[in-house]
Amino acid sequence: DGARNRIRPLDEELVVALNGRTNQILKYENNLTRAKVQVADGTLFDEHPTVEFRTDLIDCSIDICSQEMVNLIAENYDYMDLRSDFVRNEVQNRELDYRIHAHVLTSPSDYACRVRDLRTYAAISRDVVRRWLYPLVPDANWVTEATSYSFERGFRYRDEGVRVERNGVISEGTMLGAGVVVESGAQVINSVVGPHCVIGKGAVVRNSNLWAGVVVGANAKVTEALLCDGVVIGNGAEVSRGGVLSFGVEIAPGFTTTPFARLTTSRDQGDAEEDDDSDFGDFSDDDQAEVPSGSANKGDAVGNRLRIASGTSEATLPRDDSQVGPGGVGIRWLPVASQLGRMLATSAWAKDTFEVMSEEDPELSFAQASGAMGSTELEKARADVYHAFGELSLEEEDEVEAEDDAGAGRSGRQADDARLLQFVVELAQGSGAENEQDRVMLELNGQKFAMNRSFEDLIYALVPSILGEVAETAVSAEAAKIKLCAQLDKWTSTLERLCLDQPQEVALVTAVEVLALYGQKEAGFAGLALHARTFEPSQHEISQLTDYARAAFPFVLSHLCIKGLVSTEALQQWVDTHASLQLPSAVFASPVTTLVIQQMLEDEEDSGSEGSGSEEGSEEEYDE
Repeated sequence: DGARNRIRPLDEELVVALNGRTNQILKYENNLTRAKVQVADGTLFDEHPTVEFRTDLIDCSIDICSQEMVNLIAENYDYMDLRSDFVRNEVQNRELDYRIHAHVLTSPSDYACRVRDLRTYAAISRDVVRRWLYPLVPDANWVTEATSYSFERGFRYRDEGVRVERNGVISEGTMLGAGVVVESGAQVINSVVGPHCVIGKGAVVRNSNLWAGVVVGANAKVTEALLCDGVVIGNGAEVSRGGVLSFGVEIAPGFTTTPFARLTTSRDQGDAEEDDDSDFGDFSDDDQAEVPSGSANKGDAVGNRLRIASGTSEATLPRDDSQVGPGGVGIRWLPVASQLGRMLATSAWAKDTFEVMSEEDPELSFAQASGAMGSTELEKARADVYHAFGELSLEEEDEVEAEDDAGAGRSGRQADDARLLQFVVELAQGSGAENEQDRVMLELNGQKFAMNRSFEDLIYALVPSILGEVAETAVSAEAAKIKLCAQLDKWTSTLERLCLDQPQEVALVTAVEVLALYGQKEAGFAGLALHARTFEPSQHEISQLTDYARAAFPFVLSHLCIKGLVSTEALQQWVDTHASLQLPSAVFASPVTTLVIQQMLEDEEDSGSEGSGSEEGSEEEYDE
């Protein structure tokens, strides 16, 4: 989806028109305004009866051509840019009739991306951690032989010597390098932490990338930021979203950086005119000291080692108290006007967004325009423009779908749901073996992107596909309980990877409840309608075939919690929000269900109050 794709740069507005049969490129535009005019023109359909307008493609800048074409380009053309000039013009040149064809990756196992800025750097890092690039995954240790990462449930990775003290929290999607120390009460959430970093007591690191030897003080917070080697965050300090802290920067205790702050210890910020590709100043580590291979000490020790190794004296350290706090080390890196002009010249929506934002803080505007982590304003602006671009074609598509599906009496949205459900049913039926779960997940992920769906949608489609037949054919409540739980065990690997966070876990519980209420045929449509907030209770009737499944639901719910597929937090959220779903109370309000919910929540409270002993044992295990 061009509007929401995380690995697509914010300054890219690519729209490609392809011949639907040959994939010949008919139009190539990196400007949505021009592309929309060309779509409305309609002349392409005179020569090409089938034309696809794609906004969901990423140009990987890989070109294959004959030697003669290379010589022709060198001798006859004076284009500044191969993409925006040559390709854009020549695909429309009907006199010379040069044909350029695209090879579009369509297999769910294919993955292509480009790191263009810090935003895409962070997004691709998350994909590596989530194993979308398999077999290029951290535990393969293919980058260097010096690492020995191991893979744990929930997309967690640890190198040797990692120590997590009691009450330390390591969330899903987190990678910890060698010698990392996570002290008591600290939280590392969806982040990549390099070797020999120290996360102090009560500190929170969220959606961030920390390089080697970083020290985060007690009760400090780091959110959507990049911290280079040897950065020190003082106790109680906070690095706001989008922050980029270069080598050796130190934030004073209790100080909060501004959003999208870019801080460096180098007084020479370079000549941006000489480097058209650099939007981040001089972040080279050629003049910086290497972080020692041993475990990093806390506090000023890291910064002192860097200063001694680089020959920098305390008196000459660059300081700006307004940027790093009293006693901190670092100064603001300032963008130059020429860089900003280049960045915004090709994008009308980015320019408009920048003009609004620049009234408050020009540097923040530049940071977001150049693709910083946490650039939510520009992400929303781009999504709005893409939605406006596809508005007419989407309406026409819905009309066609509604006509094609008129016999079933379903709207365009429901026709999409029907296609998704049919795909998942066929996939589940052809994937009976547990060792096929990796392939199933790849195909589900591919369909998710192809149809612009969410993980919740996949869960609502998958649950009736794998549990529906068992739910409707059980001859007793006991048989339903045993068979449903066995089927869930068989599909645990796929469900774990679909349930990335609490909203997906809630969707899993709701999907099982909906199946017990409406049966296999209607459960998928009802679940997808619930997620789309278009659910109408009057359109669905409670199935008579799933009486035993309804009786078995409390035991299946307990099984989901025991297996770790549903956390107590998700269970509590399901309970709290159930009234808003407008579902019949036949399952939720049964006395047995109420008892199971109460028991599961009470067990969690009891385990929390008695957890100190087991936590000490866990600490000893990590120490070993």
